[in-house]
Amino acid sequence: MDQIKIGKFLRELRNEKGITQEKLGELLGVAGRTVSRWETGFNLPDISLLVMLADFYDVDVREIIDGERKKELSDNEKTVTEAMADYANNEKSKTLGFVRLVGIIGTILMLIEFVMQCKTYEVTVFNTVSLVVSLAAFLSMFHLTLYVNGLLEQIVKIKTVTNTIKIGALIIVFIFIRYVVMIILMLIYIVISMFDEADKPISGIENYDKAVLVSENHSDLDSYFKVFPDDTANMVEATYVSKLPSNLVGTTGYTILEATYSKEDYEKESERLSNISLTVENGLMDSNEKITQDIKYDESMYAYPAYIAADGNCGTYEYALLDEAQCKIIYVLAKDLYETDIEEINAMGNYLKADTAEYEETGIETWKKFSIYSYQFPGAKELSEYEE
Repeated sequence: MDQIKIGKFLRELRNEKGITQEKLGELLGVAGRTVSRWETGFNLPDISLLVMLADFYDVDVREIIDGERKKELSDNEKTVTEAMADYANNEKSKTLGFVRLVGIIGTILMLIEFVMQCKTYEVTVFNTVSLVVSLAAFLSMFHLTLYVNGLLEQIVKIKTVTNTIKIGALIIVFIFIRYVVMIILMLIYIVISMFDEADKPISGIENYDKAVLVSENHSDLDSYFKVFPDDTANMVEATYVSKLPSNLVGTTGYTILEATYSKEDYEKESERLSNISLTVENGLMDSNEKITQDIKYDESMYAYPAYIAADGNCGTYEYALLDEAQCKIIYVLAKDLYETDIEEINAMGNYLKADTAEYEETGIETWKKFSIYSYQFPGAKELSEYEE
């Protein structure tokens, strides 16, 4: 079978009809470039299209296959040829019918999975990449289903739909590349941090400076360190440890100040803690709404009675533990603790909650937890933050 010869013959027949490749493609339900490939001999028409081409050009299927006109064939030969084409077309329809069914079912299942992922989505790199991959898989299956059902070629002709699909694809590719880059940067950071001295705890009461803690960390830690004392002048004895490394997602870690006071100064400091309150204003424009929040006192949450300024809000815990027997107050701020952080704090003393699994909670739900530094006003979608 000479494909080049067949292609030239098909071109001659089309020229005799005086129509373009695009027009012929519309009549046959294929793209104009597909007709061009037939006529250049790059590939051949499907056998189910041969009868349509033969009828349109008023020639016999055998003539198209031979690439030249023949003497008129007998009615029997024509009948046999057409029967063969019909048989091939029926077999193809059966196969395509099964593929179409599988494609539709697969598309629906992938869409359901994507919607379920969206409903349970929490902002992490892994979850975001999984969501993007699921969306890409759904779009690929949807594309394949449109193709096998013969709808893709029709959709491609609609420029508005085509441009929308192209823009959507570019957005998905951009998001995917963005998170791939983030993962690579995080891996680089992890490698660098293994050798970074700044990630090691700072110790020694001489290193305690509340003003520096606030200026360097209040944004990432969602805290102004209100429970912490302004200075160490009235302390009889004190120890200080701080481990607040900054990474790609912000500052995490802990700061702990253990301070022993005289009986009189202990009572004064306890009174100061009990009077802590902050006013948060509604961040919405044209709103004068505000709320004053008092520090919480609790005797059951920790091993000691505690004044609590933040209890897991956005991953931040800030509180002061009262050891009245020793006139000692332990000031603690912690955010997004890792297992190693928990082990280090437990080695200092019983300063964390008994159920350390709470420190692993992440996501939008932590916004609802208590903090004197923020408040979600009724009807607002985001937290309003305290500002000095």
